Amino acid sequence: MLRDLVAQRARETAPTESPLEDALVALLRRHRLPEPVRQHPVAVGGGRVVRLDLAYPDARVGIEADCRRWHSGRADFQSDRERGNHLAARGWTVLRFGWDDVGRRGDRVADDVRRVLQHRRAG
Repeated sequence: MLRDLVAQRARETAPTESPLEDALVALLRRHRLPEPVRQHPVAVGGGRVVRLDLAYPDARVGIEADCRRWHSGRADFQSDRERGNHLAARGWTVLRFGWDDVGRRGDRVADDVRRVLQHRRAG
């Protein structure tokens, strides 16, 4: 039991990989949403595993922090679509937010996350 608790705590406090992810975690905390798991791995078949920036595994809700630096090229765009489709096929809902969302529409971001969590946990 102790190992399970330590493992769960480690996933929740794992380091983020970008300032945008840090900003999203801070926004979720400010809006009193549950602490997401960071860098959550999901097996998507064929031996492939993808990591979600932030996740609520119990509800199969993922959050991706999309900044132009990593998500603006043609190959990145295609990879993001394939990744999203693989996750959707496995029952995941993935929300994608960028700097404008966090900086200018934080209340909407929090409302979207809250609504999706409520819907997924109720269904």
